[in-house]
Amino acid sequence: MSLETLDRDWIERVAGGTIERLEPMAGGGSRGMFLLDVATSDGLRELVVRTETGGGPYAATDLVALGREATVYRALAGRDLATPELVGLSDDGQALVASRLSGSNDYRGIADPDVQQSVHDSYIEHLARLHDQDVDELALDLPAPADDNHARAWLATWDQLFRTQVRRPAPLLRFAITFLREHAPDNLDRAALCHGDVGPGNFLHEDGKITGMLDWELCHLGDPHDDLGMLALRAHQLNGFGDLNADLTLYENLRGVELDRTRIRHYRAVALVLALTTSTMQLDSEATARVQVPLFLHLVPVLQLLLAQSLAELVKVELPAVEDPAGHDDVEGLEGLAALREEIAQMPVADSSLLGAGPNELAMHAEAALRLGDAVRQLEIETASKLLDVHADTHADALSAVDAAVANGSVAPEAFLTWAWQSGRARRLLWPAWVPVADIPLIPIDD
Repeated sequence: MSLETLDRDWIERVAGGTIERLEPMAGGGSRGMFLLDVATSDGLRELVVRTETGGGPYAATDLVALGREATVYRALAGRDLATPELVGLSDDGQALVASRLSGSNDYRGIADPDVQQSVHDSYIEHLARLHDQDVDELALDLPAPADDNHARAWLATWDQLFRTQVRRPAPLLRFAITFLREHAPDNLDRAALCHGDVGPGNFLHEDGKITGMLDWELCHLGDPHDDLGMLALRAHQLNGFGDLNADLTLYENLRGVELDRTRIRHYRAVALVLALTTSTMQLDSEATARVQVPLFLHLVPVLQLLLAQSLAELVKVELPAVEDPAGHDDVEGLEGLAALREEIAQMPVADSSLLGAGPNELAMHAEAALRLGDAVRQLEIETASKLLDVHADTHADALSAVDAAVANGSVAPEAFLTWAWQSGRARRLLWPAWVPVADIPLIPIDD
């Protein structure tokens, strides 16, 4: 939904006044975001409008409905949690109007370390307070687990998306979903409202405090350890959000509970399945309005390496040291890329470049592919042939054969994870801008 197609009459009706300003806002990811000022008899109301664009990674899935956010805003109103106030949700669920909260979503840009620590601690406090809410009192319009197991139910959402939205062979995802379903932890005595996508970028802060918890599209009923697994991945592993184990201790002290570290490791693997499925879905999407494609291209090899490590931790497999493959120079191709890099250097900096996945980073990938692509593909053919004890003629045949072996359960977990690790270590070299991120080991979760 664009600025031109917004129903202004509906907006004025639910907001109780006359539109004075309605303009696009930066951010919002896969959803449209509009700044809205409405003049009312009581003064100016500062609001935001959220809309579905049809181009995000969850387009055409059950997760796309803004109704998830609406039900959370209604349920948490007046409960000492920094969430927007719901003003209105359109009948078709394609537009939502809510109060506009103050603050910035830039955590890493906080210059004062003391202020950054204050924001950090305030966020852990909000997460603990969220999980302390009694879901029986919240009147949440969220689905209950079909088989009464929250871990399997949330994983089933991603299994369904994997099977219907991912078109390329993805043996690591297939293996992970099967393994995590078979080893799902039992339910805790009390379910909690899980945010589903915790970490920097999804909260606002001001004066050292959290002013808003945002982006509730993945919220669900589940195990609080679920959000902590996502915290370990999204906040700490990928965004440098302080000391993970210190945060877990702080959370325990705030809630007066003892966490199960094994559960957190399990849910961190689930969070990796979520992130890798989301990224691969978007790359395989046929939508004309796909978003953040360069980011997902860079992110996939990092997530694959982390997922291999996470599963190896759960299976208790020691992953081997791996040597990087040596490549060769495609002289003509590299000469053309050098010219392209000169042109890119003269282009204005785009927002996507701030994510380390802009035009220059894509040119770096193309250069690495010209130098190392053949060597990486050959390594994957050889390691797949060794894994399956069957020679694969082409790279596509090799990946398809491994995917089929995982699907029919004919490959040993230890051998498969070693293959996935070797493949991931080689493939990361094709995305040099993110090699430093890929080379950060999985953060240990202390018992």
